[in-house]
Amino acid sequence: RVTVTVGQAPLPYTKADASFMDIFTALYLGIGFAFIPAFWGLFLVRERETKSKHLQTISGVSIPAYWLSTWIWDFTFYLVPCFLSIMLMAAFEVDTLMADDVAGATVLLMVLTGVALGPFTYILQFMFSNHTTAQNVLLIFYILSGSILMIISFILSLVPSTKEMHDNVLIYIFYLLPNFCLARGLFNIILSSNPVAYPPGTSLYDRDILGLPLTYLGSLAGGYFLLTLLIEYIISTPALYAFFFKAQDVKLDDNFQEDEDVAAERARLQQGHADGERC
Repeated sequence: RVTVTVGQAPLPYTKADASFMDIFTALYLGIGFAFIPAFWGLFLVRERETKSKHLQTISGVSIPAYWLSTWIWDFTFYLVPCFLSIMLMAAFEVDTLMADDVAGATVLLMVLTGVALGPFTYILQFMFSNHTTAQNVLLIFYILSGSILMIISFILSLVPSTKEMHDNVLIYIFYLLPNFCLARGLFNIILSSNPVAYPPGTSLYDRDILGLPLTYLGSLAGGYFLLTLLIEYIISTPALYAFFFKAQDVKLDDNFQEDEDVAAERARLQQGHADGERC
């Protein structure tokens, strides 16, 4: 009678193997953080629906003050799930993102994403008039343009027929999306520990790792906020609104007679004397 005993003692994961396993962390964070700006959009559209924003403006709140205070509040709100995620990654020892030599870069990327996500969401929310629709559409958009687009970008960079187009054109367009910057930036940090992807000793702040994502996030934060103010001023200034958007022709009854005070007010508006007034 023969007895055979089989034992298994696999080798530990190499640094390259571990980096590929942690790629899912970047995907999950990209999906999870898509819920935050969708939540912001819901409240902004609902403020317009319920005339809460209108009440604030006629009470004397200026356009810059309204949007700056909204931006500060939203960013403060964002910091809570941001640092909870960082603490969980540290607790579960996600070393490719939270090791001593990369933790600072990970935190900087996640914080800058929160700064840029706010103004980008403010621009998108102007397209909606229903808060429920805004939340659902923004959630789907942020999921698709974050983690899903990051996967598509990675595949395009590997396929020989699309690699040149991706590296020279598409990647710069994708980085205009703050949520893509987050997902791709985390992905790049994870890959930076893989000697196959990047030569040993490559700085995390190299252009191809975090250089582009961080530069874009910092620039987009200010640019998108200024664009938000511009859109708001166009909407609230009759002369600018009439310049960009053609008013619909209204057919009046043949027997319609306009009151003198209404005609005077209409003329005042057309001459631009009401610019800057809150209504």
